[in-house]
Amino acid sequence: MSYLTYKFIHVVCIIVVFMTLGGLSALAQGTKSRKIFGAIHGIFLVIVFVAGFGLIAKLKLPYPWPAWVWLKLVGWLLVGMAPKFTKSLGPSLTIICYGVLGTAMAYLALYKPF
Repeated sequence: MSYLTYKFIHVVCIIVVFMTLGGLSALAQGTKSRKIFGAIHGIFLVIVFVAGFGLIAKLKLPYPWPAWVWLKLVGWLLVGMAPKFTKSLGPSLTIICYGVLGTAMAYLALYKPF
């Protein structure tokens, strides 16, 4: 697949992941909808992961990856743990924390500072 195809898949799935995070934050109690949002969150997180590695391959980055790649991997690990954090942090704090994290990861992807 081309670089633009990987990038399109990556960005669309990131949007879906953060939309499900909003849905999880809105549903504080254990409802059936919360399980559905959690499943969608996990499925699209895997697609983001695969498309991200496709982008790394298309950029032809050598294996000792730059620090920005490692920081994004840590960021996605935190996003993957979001369903657990939504219960303990509360809806508004979850949205703020993950909004800041998403912005930081977007900065790393766009500017590749290090």
